[in-house]
Amino acid sequence: MKARTRTSIRNVRSLAPEHDYSGVLSGLPVGLYQSTPAGRILDANPAMVRMLGYPTRDALLAINAGDLYVNPEDRQRWQALIERERVLVDFETQYRRHDGTVIWVQDRARALIADDGEAVYYAGILVDITARKQAEEVLRQNEASFRLLFAGNPLPMWVYDLSTLQFLEVNAAAITHYGYTREEFLGMRITDIRPPEDVGRLMADLAKRRPALQSSGEWRHRRKDGRVIDVQIESHAIAFSGHDAVLVVAQDITDRKRAEEALAESEEQYRYLFENANDAIFTIDLRGNFTSVNKAAEMLSGYPRAEALQQNIADVLPPEHLATARAMLATKLGGGDPTRYEVELLTKDGRRVPVEIGTTLVSRFGEPMGVQGVGRDMTERKRAEEEIKRHLNRLTALRAIDVAIASSLDLSLALNVLLDQVTTQLQVHAAAVLLLNPHTQVLEAAATRGFRSNEIQRTRLRLGEGLAGRAALERRMVSSENLAEAGRSFTRAELLAKERFVAYYAAPLVAKGQIEGVLEVFHRGPFEPTTDWLDFFTALAGQAAIAVDNVHLFSNLQTANLELKAAYDNTLEGWVRALDLRDKETEGHTQRVTDLTVRLAKSLGVPEADLVHVYRGALLHDIGKMAIPDAVLLKPGPLTPDERQIIERHPVYAYEFLSAIPYLRQALDIPYCHHEKWDGTGYPRGLKGEQIPLVARIFAVVDVWDALRSDRPYRKGWTDEKALQYIREQAGSHFDRKIVESFFKVGF
Repeated sequence: MKARTRTSIRNVRSLAPEHDYSGVLSGLPVGLYQSTPAGRILDANPAMVRMLGYPTRDALLAINAGDLYVNPEDRQRWQALIERERVLVDFETQYRRHDGTVIWVQDRARALIADDGEAVYYAGILVDITARKQAEEVLRQNEASFRLLFAGNPLPMWVYDLSTLQFLEVNAAAITHYGYTREEFLGMRITDIRPPEDVGRLMADLAKRRPALQSSGEWRHRRKDGRVIDVQIESHAIAFSGHDAVLVVAQDITDRKRAEEALAESEEQYRYLFENANDAIFTIDLRGNFTSVNKAAEMLSGYPRAEALQQNIADVLPPEHLATARAMLATKLGGGDPTRYEVELLTKDGRRVPVEIGTTLVSRFGEPMGVQGVGRDMTERKRAEEEIKRHLNRLTALRAIDVAIASSLDLSLALNVLLDQVTTQLQVHAAAVLLLNPHTQVLEAAATRGFRSNEIQRTRLRLGEGLAGRAALERRMVSSENLAEAGRSFTRAELLAKERFVAYYAAPLVAKGQIEGVLEVFHRGPFEPTTDWLDFFTALAGQAAIAVDNVHLFSNLQTANLELKAAYDNTLEGWVRALDLRDKETEGHTQRVTDLTVRLAKSLGVPEADLVHVYRGALLHDIGKMAIPDAVLLKPGPLTPDERQIIERHPVYAYEFLSAIPYLRQALDIPYCHHEKWDGTGYPRGLKGEQIPLVARIFAVVDVWDALRSDRPYRKGWTDEKALQYIREQAGSHFDRKIVESFFKVGF
């Protein structure tokens, strides 16, 4: 039993499992394995399962590594060497296969060491060297057997002269593998199949005293096509056809070397990324136990690596999140895609940290081994999201207040909306708006929210009195972090006693340079506002000031408008009185027909907003008569045809007078059209049916009713019965039948 050892290039001090190279290494012709110091086989690739003749990988993993050794002492020697040297090269021993047959193997292994210096597990590469051993054994027998085995051996073999280094014989495997013909080989020296840079090392090795049988280690050979391959050389001094010669058996280990290099390079890259990643990276087994964590995971969880590897996911996740994690693990085992989800991590010091987790199933040779996860601390993102949400809520609040101000001139409604937003967005316990009474110059409570008693309603503060009075007088924000210590400066002792407020802030309501009042907020515990909070409080006070100013502005405008309308109506009534004074016989007629026309129009569904125009039109129905000469207007007897034409011009004069006044344009229908008739025989335009405006048709009935019952210079007034009979008879010719029916229903 032979072995060569070398000092470990580097001690591996990570408990993280090897990266998953199963896709790359499962097809290699060499056996790959992992085992623990106790002999438990953790993993084996398909080539090793086939090499040892086991039906399945699980069957091989079920035995102890020590049971494979034909000689138990070899196992003890192997373990002693690897624990001492950490890396073991070319250890040769015999293994017993599953069917009981014995094979020779060459083992190259290394130990993966934990931070405490103990080996965690061994990783190795196993090569079946039975054919080579058989060749060596045959060499110890007779020449004939040697020749037979030499020619048919699947491994390249040759014999060279020890002094000239000339090839003396090669087998078919060498010819096939190296690409030279037998004749070419026999014309070459062994230096000819070496890269030039390796010849010096070869000559130095040949100069050394050598035993009869030795392993010459790993070398590089060059094939005829120029390709350089890695080989494992075994040599044996023999006498061959009168020459001091050497028999060489060469095993191509290029694939194994490439696998080792790829493994080392990939492992190095993975280890670098694993340890230096900004995100926490971890692996867990199928039971949820942590099997590796990187530095970022240590920092995130607060657990040093050694402690972290003693934890289960149940130890670091709250119960409400543990079910989510286990469901994700089940999804992975069921073949689900990589998933991403959010949980809260319980750190060592008891904090809860929001973490976004992405997980991927880890498999070895098609068998699930666990889950690899990447965790990202979501604290800052969550804080940013909350900040954005808070700003959006505040913008929404300002918008709601704007809508309340714009859509209603009810100050109490606007202030209630404002206080709802103040208490919600500023997260205070109570708030109030105090408005300045312009007559008494006293601040009085106009709207309140969140108070437990009615004491706030008793607030009466002069400018400069108390904190709120100071805020109004000095036009700046005033606050107190502890009202109990503010003493008499707060002034409202009863309010403080009943409400038990601690913190207080007041902002003046200033609009267009005028103080309108104060917005004050209260908190029943210690309160430390941020600059952002104070800015928003000031903005809300500005909104409150706008609401108050808008209502005051509208109130003043409404008062001015009412006064203007009253002035207009007084002017109209003055015109009518002047007309009545001119025409003594019609005195009182205008007011009577106006009142009755409005009543009848209302009963017929004329909109309330239009009744004012009906009223003005009725008042001014005969305003055009001001242009009629007295001789015609006041003539005591019947009118001549020419005089009749003059008098019938008064609706046109009314139109000309009133159409130039925008205020009265909507009242034109009655003065202009009240002498039109349903059958089209009226004047001045001969309108017919519904061409006549509705209010003119209404007024026509009322005007005739009142005129028939009044005395005229040329006749006495009619009785009510006679006048009513006439109106009935004229329905459908002079009057609209529907309006006549309504006239009788309304009463007169």
